[in-house]
Amino acid sequence: MIFSVYFRKIIGTDLDYIFNLHDNILMCGDFNAKHAMWNCITENNNGRKLFDYYYSNNVQLEHPLTGTFRDAVLDFVLVKDVTLLDGVEVIYEFCSDHLPIIFNTAQDFNVLKKTLTLKTQIGIVIGITFITN
Repeated sequence: MIFSVYFRKIIGTDLDYIFNLHDNILMCGDFNAKHAMWNCITENNNGRKLFDYYYSNNVQLEHPLTGTFRDAVLDFVLVKDVTLLDGVEVIYEFCSDHLPIIFNTAQDFNVLKKTLTLKTQIGIVIGITFITN
């Protein structure tokens, strides 16, 4: 499953819920999480919660080396049982307050044409369901 996410507030039980939906999860987007691990100068509660979740669970966190929102890295990829290739890069294009990121996976994904809207403690997370070959 692939999720495009926006988090205002990160709650570990919400992450547990999403990561337990399928064996292969790819979550990318704006986590609003600042932490030294992903090259932020300052840290915030979301960053500490996400770092603790990453450190305590079987997930992989990949981030670009440069900022996606001013100098902060707020947009990155969190995966479970999905192999990322070549790291995550920032694209210096488009008109947005956040710079987009790009990455490649080793898996092929086929669309199942199913959209999920999850209403959790953190707000609304919209995901598009995909399945690996």
